[in-house]
Order: sequence, then C-alpha cells, then structure tokens
Amino acid sequence: MDVGKGDGVKKLYFLRHGKAVAQKIGQSDKERPLVEFAYTQLEKLKIALSSTDFKPDSVLCSTATRTQQTVFLMQEAGLLAKATINFEKSLYNAPLTTVLAEISKVDDGMQSLLVVGHNPALSEAVQRFQREKFLISFPTFSLVGFAFETTSWELIEKSTATPLFTFLSKE
Repeated sequence: MDVGKGDGVKKLYFLRHGKAVAQKIGQSDKERPLVEFAYTQLEKLKIALSSTDFKPDSVLCSTATRTQQTVFLMQEAGLLAKATINFEKSLYNAPLTTVLAEISKVDDGMQSLLVVGHNPALSEAVQRFQREKFLISFPTFSLVGFAFETTSWELIEKSTATPLFTFLSKE
C-alpha cells in the first residue's frame, strides 16, 4: 500500500498521555496533572518524529487533565500545527469499543487522526491493528501510527492496518 497522502488512505495515531502525578487522597484520577518528566518524554518524542511525516489533521483527546496537558505540550512544540483539537468526555478511561466508536464518527475529509487517551484501551487498539503482536506494554508518551487503505473512518475496524512507526517512551 502507498502510505502517502491520498483520498484512499487514512492515518491513525494512538498517543498515551504523558507521565502523571500519583493520585493523592481525595483527588480525582481525572484531575491528575503531568509531572516534570513529561517534558523530557516530549523532547524524545519530538526527536523521534522528526524522521516521520506525522502531521495529524485532527485530534481526539480525553478530557482528563493529563491528556489535555499532553496535547497542549505537543501544540507548543509545533507537533500539532494544523490539527483541529476535539476534547471528548467519552474517551476518559473508555473501553476500546468506545474509542473505536469515536474514531468512526470523524469527518471523512480528515485524512489523519491522533487519539490521545489512556490504557488499557490504547494498548488494546495498538495490539488490535498490529500485524505482528509484539507490544507488551504501552508506556506514557508512547505513540504508534498506522495507515489504512480506506476512504472512511467508519471502515477502520474492517480495514487492514499498515504500521507507520512505533515510539515507545521510557518511564
């Protein structure tokens, strides 16, 4: 498959949020912010992406504080320059079925999509689309990209994925 730009190819990226602080007593899990180490994770990701054509048209992001901060850091780093950002409540700690349902709703005019969310759903999504099942864990600030030969986001689940790249961060 030609994984370049074109109406018949959709690119789908899965990014797990950056490293977050441990949950404190009385603190909502959803409100946990990123730790300072997330900036180091971002720099390593930025270097890894310099040899790719990572330029998502759209971003679907959980409404958790740590996922939103991850997206804001990526914007500041220039990694989401042309992307439309959508914060989706249903993605917070969602099961894989919900993540896939949200992807299927994306406008077909968008050729590339970044989903920023949480494990276990993102890890499960990556494993689902991999040809060779090698991923054991999906650490924070890890990013995996796939290309699908399809014209519609609704058909992603039924389409064959071609891996574009895998960046596994070290926690």
